[in-house]
Amino acid sequence: MPKKILLILPLLLVLFSGASYADLYRLTVINKSKMPVELTMTGQDEDGFYVLRVPGASRGIPTEQIFTIAPDTYTTSLFYVEIYDPVYGYTCDSKSQELQIYRNVRLVIYDCNHSVRRGSEPSSQIKYGAMGRGRR
Repeated sequence: MPKKILLILPLLLVLFSGASYADLYRLTVINKSKMPVELTMTGQDEDGFYVLRVPGASRGIPTEQIFTIAPDTYTTSLFYVEIYDPVYGYTCDSKSQELQIYRNVRLVIYDCNHSVRRGSEPSSQIKYGAMGRGRR
């Protein structure tokens, strides 16, 4: 009996002392632009820094990637990567946006010249593109 306890006790300690997976959230990035994009996220915590690269959409089918992110308030910047030379690209005059990750979030990225309208999307869906252009 004591041998069984000595075998089970370390296993239980490892299971219950690990990091809590409830503290991580899912960031779904949907790229509807034709170019690959690079999303830089800088958190308020010192450990919160991410550079996420998502390939461009092919033939009108958006590319969707899912990332696991620690909860924080992030300052984001979007960079459209040139296909022929990944060092060069452009930011499309898009300003840095604040992104709060305290729940699962969907981020939709459009082409630079696409006007984005904020409609009746769920609060967990955020659009990133040329804000303020087009009809309201």
